[in-house]
Amino acid sequence: IRFDDANTCVRTVISKLQVPISTDIVALGSVDEGDWVDVYQSEPCLPLKTTRNAIEGHMGGGRMTLAPDGRSVLLAVGDYHWDGTIAPRTLPDAKDSSDATSVAQDPNGHYGKIMRIDYTTGEASVFSKGHRNPQGLSFDDKGRLWAVEHGPFGGDELNLVRQDGNYGWPEVTLGDATYTGTYAVDPEPGSSRYGAHEGFDKPVL
Repeated sequence: IRFDDANTCVRTVISKLQVPISTDIVALGSVDEGDWVDVYQSEPCLPLKTTRNAIEGHMGGGRMTLAPDGRSVLLAVGDYHWDGTIAPRTLPDAKDSSDATSVAQDPNGHYGKIMRIDYTTGEASVFSKGHRNPQGLSFDDKGRLWAVEHGPFGGDELNLVRQDGNYGWPEVTLGDATYTGTYAVDPEPGSSRYGAHEGFDKPVL
């Protein structure tokens, strides 16, 4: 996670360090900040929150796994605990509250998404969306992508992730917003049919 002083906002960033294959990393002695090259920066830069904590990096995902194509990585980018609130007006698709959308469903943003990043060109694209805080990511021996996602109480998910899939957060969830266990009383906003997960890709577990 990188804090942008000039714009008072945060991004998820992947950087790389060029090291010759024959070089022992310890033999480098030291590495300066300027030796790192950014491969990816999440868009847009997320402003500080005005509820809970201003920056909730523990909800930023961050797990990476190499793709079977050998030239890209899949990166889980969490929603930084915006949790079903509308996107702030500073996001590009949210001019005002009437056309704002949730961070994880925002088609122009990278948050609440699994991103595919070509680590040679830096080209990034949305692989799937509608995630809250995916922190486990792995391909199986059949080339299928699996993600473990932290949801609200009772709403943790194991997802078999398909390209262009939408896993519903925050429109649907099997979890409880208030951690009371009273699912029918305190659902997440937008979860009109609790426990059904209708209209979106369903979790395996």
